[in-house]
Amino acid sequence: MQLLAARSRTERELDRALERAGYLPAERDSAVARIRELGYISDRETARTRARSRVDQGDAPRLAARRLEAQGIEEGEARAAAAAPSVRWIRPNRP
Repeated sequence: MQLLAARSRTERELDRALERAGYLPAERDSAVARIRELGYISDRETARTRARSRVDQGDAPRLAARRLEAQGIEEGEARAAAAAPSVRWIRPNRP
């Protein structure tokens, strides 16, 4: 639970953190499944939050989606999060 307290993580990030901590694959799978079942982790919500943050920092939605995919979010979920109405991108003015 300490891994989730510091910041939201994707399932893949949590699995990798547990792997680094020395847990076996079956233990990691079980832990991630249980944490998801309890609602403590949601790739969809993490994707929305991170997409909003990336776009607020100036990333175009497509770039934000690619970054989410690199963090373990499925392609469709990443694209949906980056295209969500709550994510507003203002194209920078070009000289």
